[in-house]
Amino acid sequence: MRATRVQCSLGSRSSFKLIPLLLAAALCVADDRFLFERARALEQAADLPGAEAAYRAYLQQSPASAEALGNLGVVLARQSKYEGAAAAYRQATHPETFWTGLARGRAGIDQAGRNIGC
Repeated sequence: MRATRVQCSLGSRSSFKLIPLLLAAALCVADDRFLFERARALEQAADLPGAEAAYRAYLQQSPASAEALGNLGVVLARQSKYEGAAAAYRQATHPETFWTGLARGRAGIDQAGRNIGC
């Protein structure tokens, strides 16, 4: 068996510092997505209190998720918790939700760059 050398087009050694960071970010996203999918599965199984708890747990990590806020509103409405449902819908459709999500993403990218010395 012959070893093949592959030239990296990333340029410098510091570029390789990104690999663990990107892997960690992918795992965090996968973990967040797992919480979201768990909440949806509970909702579909008509476990509304469980779905509510799971959406709230997901929103602790991703508070600007309009999709999760909207789904939480549905779950709350199905439990006759109309005030909470209306609040979730308002937050899901508020422009600040979009800008908060965008700012958090940008802040995470900036911090990641500082952590690897870029």
